[in-house]
Amino acid sequence: MTIVNKNFRNGCLLAWMVLNASFSVFGQADQLSSYRTTVTARIDLAADQLTSVQAETGPNQKVKEVNLQLINGELVLQYELDFASNEDYCDVAIDVSLDRKPLPIKNYDLLGNTGTQQREDPAHKTVILTHLLENFLDLKGDLMLTINAKFSGTRILRYGVTCDGPRPEFTPKQKLPYYLVAGASAGMIGVAQIFKASSNQTYSKYEHYQRDHPEDGTREAFDLFYKDAQSDHKIYWILQYGGGAILAANVTWFVVRAVRNKRAGKEYDEYCAPAKVGFQPYIGRPESLTGTETGFSLTYHF
Repeated sequence: MTIVNKNFRNGCLLAWMVLNASFSVFGQADQLSSYRTTVTARIDLAADQLTSVQAETGPNQKVKEVNLQLINGELVLQYELDFASNEDYCDVAIDVSLDRKPLPIKNYDLLGNTGTQQREDPAHKTVILTHLLENFLDLKGDLMLTINAKFSGTRILRYGVTCDGPRPEFTPKQKLPYYLVAGASAGMIGVAQIFKASSNQTYSKYEHYQRDHPEDGTREAFDLFYKDAQSDHKIYWILQYGGGAILAANVTWFVVRAVRNKRAGKEYDEYCAPAKVGFQPYIGRPESLTGTETGFSLTYHF
């Protein structure tokens, strides 16, 4: 009985932890991009010298206007963050190395704009590395500061997908107009064959009348057959090629929409589908104990 109560409490505790973690994860913004910007310099701390300062910034970098100075024995790093319209904040971490070996900089020695930087904060950021003289009296060599910036915010999904709405579906009701247009265009092609047959039949009469009545100088009688055949042929041409063009365009748009909807569904499943948590009763035999163990089995899918 003690085993049952213990496992029940452990199962409930684990379920609460997983549920809490899942809500925390899905309640946060998505990480959209990350950037790594380095600043190199030659430092001689005892002589209060910082030379050959170079910042590695490119045209697509969101960490800009990077500058490094040595002021009163403290390294002063300045930079700017260029937020996109859908980015809400940026997590900034600073790594420091000397002659390619990491320097053990404590968090309390980094003052200023590190950690989470909100979009509403001023664009100009300053980080001060303090206590260098106390911690590294003989700080001399090739210095490198690395700014690791991870931008997060609301992900703009493709194909017009929004997590606030339902999963994109190409429903039978949405497919119905395409089926109706396909049926109508196929009907046009079918009717065209009737006019083609009528045109051929009328033209055949025209040929026979012309052959059997060569003495008819006015030609008015068999010219009427010719005009009727031409009229039916024009109608056939309009229905045949018009219906074919409509059918081809309809099939093309149907395929395009079906493919787009399939991709939109995958986009929704990847970024919008909620976590699935389930409970099942569990009865089993523990390896190190005698008797039967009873509790809950927790399943978690994401």
